[in-house]
Amino acid sequence: MYIEAVAILAALFLTPILAVLFSFNLVAVIKKTHNNEKTTENTFWIIFSFT
Repeated sequence: MYIEAVAILAALFLTPILAVLFSFNLVAVIKKTHNNEKTTENTFWIIFSFT
């Protein structure tokens, strides 16, 4: 029972943080593709966020 509570609390706190990081990475990729820069690192993190 304790493990389930910890997992729920971790999910409640980590999900918004991961969503914000995902949004920042997405904006960075959009800006870089607009300027024709390399996007390999940001693309990796976006794919990692989706999975």
